[in-house]
Amino acid sequence: MAAKGVKGLMNRWGFGSKAKKDEMSSNPEPQASGSSSEWKEYAECLTSDSRWSTHISTDKPIYRPGDTVHIRAVVLHPITGAPVSSGSYGMAGNVQVLSPKGSVEATLYTNQLEESVAYASWAVPEGQAGGEYTLKLEYGEYGGMGASPPAERKIQIRNFRSPKLNVRVEFLGRGYSAGDEVKGKVSVTRAEGGAPPAGTPVSLTARVDGTAVHSSEAVLDDSGVCYAGFALPPEIAEGLGALTAVVHDGGNVESGSKTIPIVLQTVDVKLFPEGGVLVPGLENRVYFEARDPTEEPLDVEGEVWPVGGNAPLATFAAVHEGRGKFVFTPAAGQAYEARFTKPGSVKKPVPLPEVEGGANHGLPSVVLRVEAPADGAEKTANSSAAIDVTVGSTAAATLRVALYKREVALESKDVNISAAGGTQTLSFLLPGAEYSGVLRVTVFAESSGDWTPVVERLIFRAPVRKLHVAVSGGPAQGGGNDCVPGGRARVEVAVTDAVTGEVVSGAVVGVSVVDNSNLEQVEPRRRAPRLPAMALLEDEVDHLEDHAAYIDGSDLPGGSDPSLAVDLLLGTQGWRRFLYRDPLEKLVGEGTGENGEKTKRDKFKRAAGVQPVQPQPVYPFQALARGGPKMRAMNFAFGGGGPPVLPQAAFMAAPAPPGGAFRGPPVELMMLHDLEAGAGDPPEPEGAEGGLEMLKEGAEAEPARAEAEFPADDLVADVKMEVEDAAVEMEVEQAADAPKARKKMAAPKPVMPAAGFAASMARPMPVIRVYAHTRRKQGVERSTQRSDFTETVYFAASLVTDARGRAAAEFDLSDSITSFAVTVDAHKAIELKTAGDIVTTTVTTKTKDGAETTVTTTETKPPRVVRACALGASDGTFKIRSVKPFYVDAKCPLELTTSDRVLLPVTLVNAAPDPVSVAVQVGVKGPLSLDASDRPGKSTGSEAMDVDPPGKMAPNFTLLKQSLEAASSARRIVPIVAGGAALDAAYQADTDTPSPVPRGSVTVNATASVGGGNTNGGVVHRDNVKREFAVSPKGFPQEQSAGGMLKPGGGKVGGEFALPEDTQPGSVVTSVTVFPSPVASLTQALEALIREPYGCFEQTSATVYPNIMAQQYFKTHSGVSPQLMEKSYKLLGTGLDKLRSFEVKGSGGYEWFGSEPAHEALTAYGLLEFVDMAQVYPVPEDMIRKTRAWLLGRRDAPARAFHLDPKSLDSFGGAPADVTNAYIVWSLTYAKLKDGLEQQIASLVEQTATNKDPYFVGLVAGTLYNVGRNDEAAPLARGLEKFQKKDGSLVDARTSITRSGGDSLLIETTAVAVLCWLNEKAAFGPNIRRAVEWLATRCKDGKFGSTQATVLALKAIIAYDVSMTSARAPGKVHLLVDGARVESVAFDAKTEGAIVFKDVAARLTSDGRARKVELEMEDGAEMPYAIQIRYHSERPSSAAECAIGLSVALQQPTAQEGDLVEILMTVENKKADEALPMTVAILGLPGGLEPRHDQLRELVTRGDVAFYELRGRDVIFYWRTLAAGQKVTLRLEASAAVPGEYVGPASRAYMYYTDELKTWTEPIRSVITPKTD
Repeated sequence: MAAKGVKGLMNRWGFGSKAKKDEMSSNPEPQASGSSSEWKEYAECLTSDSRWSTHISTDKPIYRPGDTVHIRAVVLHPITGAPVSSGSYGMAGNVQVLSPKGSVEATLYTNQLEESVAYASWAVPEGQAGGEYTLKLEYGEYGGMGASPPAERKIQIRNFRSPKLNVRVEFLGRGYSAGDEVKGKVSVTRAEGGAPPAGTPVSLTARVDGTAVHSSEAVLDDSGVCYAGFALPPEIAEGLGALTAVVHDGGNVESGSKTIPIVLQTVDVKLFPEGGVLVPGLENRVYFEARDPTEEPLDVEGEVWPVGGNAPLATFAAVHEGRGKFVFTPAAGQAYEARFTKPGSVKKPVPLPEVEGGANHGLPSVVLRVEAPADGAEKTANSSAAIDVTVGSTAAATLRVALYKREVALESKDVNISAAGGTQTLSFLLPGAEYSGVLRVTVFAESSGDWTPVVERLIFRAPVRKLHVAVSGGPAQGGGNDCVPGGRARVEVAVTDAVTGEVVSGAVVGVSVVDNSNLEQVEPRRRAPRLPAMALLEDEVDHLEDHAAYIDGSDLPGGSDPSLAVDLLLGTQGWRRFLYRDPLEKLVGEGTGENGEKTKRDKFKRAAGVQPVQPQPVYPFQALARGGPKMRAMNFAFGGGGPPVLPQAAFMAAPAPPGGAFRGPPVELMMLHDLEAGAGDPPEPEGAEGGLEMLKEGAEAEPARAEAEFPADDLVADVKMEVEDAAVEMEVEQAADAPKARKKMAAPKPVMPAAGFAASMARPMPVIRVYAHTRRKQGVERSTQRSDFTETVYFAASLVTDARGRAAAEFDLSDSITSFAVTVDAHKAIELKTAGDIVTTTVTTKTKDGAETTVTTTETKPPRVVRACALGASDGTFKIRSVKPFYVDAKCPLELTTSDRVLLPVTLVNAAPDPVSVAVQVGVKGPLSLDASDRPGKSTGSEAMDVDPPGKMAPNFTLLKQSLEAASSARRIVPIVAGGAALDAAYQADTDTPSPVPRGSVTVNATASVGGGNTNGGVVHRDNVKREFAVSPKGFPQEQSAGGMLKPGGGKVGGEFALPEDTQPGSVVTSVTVFPSPVASLTQALEALIREPYGCFEQTSATVYPNIMAQQYFKTHSGVSPQLMEKSYKLLGTGLDKLRSFEVKGSGGYEWFGSEPAHEALTAYGLLEFVDMAQVYPVPEDMIRKTRAWLLGRRDAPARAFHLDPKSLDSFGGAPADVTNAYIVWSLTYAKLKDGLEQQIASLVEQTATNKDPYFVGLVAGTLYNVGRNDEAAPLARGLEKFQKKDGSLVDARTSITRSGGDSLLIETTAVAVLCWLNEKAAFGPNIRRAVEWLATRCKDGKFGSTQATVLALKAIIAYDVSMTSARAPGKVHLLVDGARVESVAFDAKTEGAIVFKDVAARLTSDGRARKVELEMEDGAEMPYAIQIRYHSERPSSAAECAIGLSVALQQPTAQEGDLVEILMTVENKKADEALPMTVAILGLPGGLEPRHDQLRELVTRGDVAFYELRGRDVIFYWRTLAAGQKVTLRLEASAAVPGEYVGPASRAYMYYTDELKTWTEPIRSVITPKTD
């Protein structure tokens, strides 16, 4: 379809020039506002016939490392909600897994769409850092999906213990002040379902600012609920408090806590006048939303006052989620404020928005109100209900009121306000039942021949058709409702019409069956929304908590009016006002606010339903489709001066889905073929329907063509002509208006040739859409032992109901005693038919003096048939119980430290109706032993009981006996000590599993006899459960090292090592390594780097760069292992994809986590890497070109330097300006860029006259060498010699680009000097050799200091090897300890891998005496070597040079099981006059303590930390910067979960780029006593 047809079509629907006055009543569409260029930008961003909205969900909210994340995506049309039509869409979606820091941890691909559903999965790696992760799903740019916005879903990763009791604490109010009475509610359920019996004791404790303010005892009622009430202290300083409930249900003790919503002075109240502005002289409705500093909703109450007035004008009170509304009439020129009566601590009023002035740019001030459904009507009005809209104006005006679904105009009416202060009420009826969900009402005012939007608001209409989803299930075979652990289960889903009750066949259902204990760890209001809420609401709002309230109203006061919650939700979305008026600014423009916070760009994209495509290189097809004069009219067809509307008729027919009617080449490609074939413009359509039907029919008529089918010869000539014409035209445009030209180039996307599309399909795509758990069966013991505690036992992305409206599934349960929640979402493609409805519209006009005029019109609507979608979800209450009549379990910590003493609670549960006699054998394996006071084989309990042991006695066991009444439980305490010989072997060097942590296990094997057991005609119940956990050494990790160059005939080299007397047994590990080639160094460096906390751009670069340098080495050396070459090469592709994800919005600039603004210095580092990678791997040229161009675009001509964004607060962005500028120029010239940097280079050279810093001078000299100015570089290079010490290192540098210090700074400076000197090897040979030998000594376990130092050191060593090393010769290396040879290894000239000697820790005694560990070489050639001795000692060894101060103190060293304890952690910048770059503090928790994860999230939302991660028992906090002298104190909370005596890992703090300088604190010691009756 050519441009003329489209443009003509748009003009007929009100685009372009303003319609005549006498046509307004007959034309239902509003017309344009603003300048034509404004709407051209709109057209580029928002107009797409094949946009789709994606809605993503997962099987559960929380995952352990090692779990699999199951991802389901449902793709629906954003206007009608219709699913993708029959026929699979041929493109895989791209799912990025984003870490808490925003880095891309994994990239996944969904399978192809089937039934409008896609599936992907991610196996969470063992050792993955914990925290909040984001799944971000996007579709590619083929077939129109490039216009679709990304879908996101949050998940949590952490190691956790599944509790046997789900204890939820909540408050009956939201927001308390000092002295207020707090009301709390505690709800308790058992993991297997049901509530504990009435009378179950509950201990309640409240703490505020570290002080206990309440303690009481309560009991549960029949429903498992109890209440707490207490007064807050009259004075509160910090406002940090929590309420804890400890529940003792027979043999189980669990606790729950929640932050008390204490409000001091700080509240965040946003006010949103309905329509967007306060209008004087007319009644205005104002919505508000109140939140506390942790972004939790607040119950606020108050009054609206005129500033300076003496009486309030209105009152207000929050109703739901901190939201409410009020009505008042403002006066012109008067300011107003909201004053709070609740919470009482908030004394500062909040100003209301300014009252709109009378001028308003020549436009009238307009007020808008949309009435809620009348009493007695359906509470949530559906799409067949009338919409009553009232508009008023401060002056006589002609207004147009339009109803939209996103940018699609559904209906519009004209209003004539005859006098100032007049109002009119209009009644709208939606043109079709398919238009449900969030709609928009916009009022346009006529001024100077244009229509300009003046007010708007969002409204909601529920779908006419809904699905009812019922779930049933139980054992797959046999009767009964309950299943047994490990047994086969069956679930059946029945889908019916929610209104008629008729069965619905062909409905697509997604099913998830998950251990309910996982879901219970997230409070209901914070859980991910179900499909109806996702599709109808989520994309349109800023945040959606308590999603169930908007669907059924169950969580609202009174539980019956979801329309109120929806009205308040939509009334507070003023952040997106007039989104369609300036989409480029909101969707593509800068994205940080004044304080550096991110804007809601992704929310804007989802609200608009689009994904603007970033600038891309021009391909031949694109040149014609986008650049040619005929196509340019098509691209800007919406360039008229009217409001953004697509005619309703465009969506009367079924939308053409990707792969459906429009399957094949994208629209641009079909247009290209039409032009090449000489197709003329289609005739001007008779009406809107004809024009869009023509587009649809044309697409259907054209079959999909392969690339070879195009007339290639003619095409090439025409494309060349079009490219040349487009280039000339673009030059003219850019010369005339460069900013405008850049905007015009911001949206187009490249057209992918068919071959390129086919290539993109070659990615590996998952084909599994259903996961059904299968219980592993390995031997007799495994078949009876419960050790499989898998949480997700079934997940189906799409099942389709049969003719009876049913779908069923079978699967094995895991071994858990629990209940499995069954969650089902459903959708069904439907056809909605109308039969020419007769619509009566009544318009009532009311003037200011009260006179009314009513006009009634009747209209017959044409019959229509449209595709839409019916949605439904199960209520979430159905659960499959997995139970046994008798079972046992052990409450184990997640990880222990050597010498920890666990008072292990062993729970015995008799769920049978008869008493039982129980014998329990408790055994341990691995680095665990029974406490000496409870020696192996000892039998404890009721010795006279006549019950046999459960089986053969294990060598390390204890035997317990216990009597249990019917339906009762009990617990016994078994002392266990961590430690043993297993630790000696567990910490040996292992390149496949670095630093393995040994795992101990506890086995509980029990028999329960009923009625005397089998021998007396009774029954015997059996259970056997196994639990595992890790054990690590205690104390502080320490290291001693030596390194250098090993030379043939050069004698013994190495060092003396003395282990202190407090070295912990089993913790000593030795690593002795010789590197025959740089490849060995690179390999070990990579292994060391990937063990570090990583995830940002710079860290990812550090793990990619060694492979780049390895490939560079392979090009210059023969005899390298092909397997090693192939492995390294493959890793480069993965690394490149990950690096590209950190690009900031396609700009060419990069940032640590891909956020804005981009960093100049970090981008320069990226450019270095891309240029090196391009020598060995196909890096897209546009990637390097864009990066160079972005950096050049940051030049500051007057300063002869670069603009450095002040928001770059981390290490790279915070280096001194001279260092940063030198680093950027060095990087650009390394990338072969010489032109355009003359002024910057001249300035740097001038600075070397006074700035003699060796790091700075090394960069400047390197720059001069890069551009061929060797004569000027040589004196600077010689000037570096005076900074080189005898050992080879270069000293006296202030800092580096990473603001590093200590050893890392020395390494970076020395490496930069080596790279500089290598340009003149003959002149600086001795300097280079000494420097390289010194660099070799700094290698510790493969690393050279920080990540940046490691990369530069390796870069220097590789360059040295390539340029100066001689041929290698065969030889032998001997390892000696105290002069005695313990191992010899031979090598030859082809040896590439590292020579790794066996561990000699057994030869090193912990007595403080020095031991010699040495190496000696026979023959061969010189090689670097490294010796490291790692161990744990009890006493810390903090670096005096570390600029970070750290203190950690447990406030309750002794606590009772279930208590909430506090840990005060203070991190301080000890430098009073200097800010510090990125800082890390790591809190090591003792084994029995579990962090309160909700509080960790609150620390981030409150701004106390930038982000956090979890690794084992370490809680890792990050700050992007610490101001000079800044001190941060965190009051952290943890649950005393498992009784015992524990020591945690040592806590430490350091600057990220100077990690060798750490401050350590004494480990936390905690004593937890068992909870007793």
